[in-house]
Amino acid sequence: VYDYTGRLMKKSACGNPRSSFQAIKDYISPLSQVGSDVLEIIIVYHCDINEEKADDFPHWEANGKRYKTQRVKESRVGYEIYKD
Repeated sequence: VYDYTGRLMKKSACGNPRSSFQAIKDYISPLSQVGSDVLEIIIVYHCDINEEKADDFPHWEANGKRYKTQRVKESRVGYEIYKD
């Protein structure tokens, strides 16, 4: 499976921190900004993106491309990711 940046993640790499294909879950928007631990802001992506994205929000760079988020209409906390 490929994440939103185009990086390959493999099911067999789950739980293996030494694998270069490991997937992780994280919050698309920092909890410090949203203040809520809800499903709408959790996303699964390649382990390298966590370091690239860091706490940059709503604009960041990952896998050599720029991304931004936009709030989903009718949602208090949901976001969609777009190429910037």
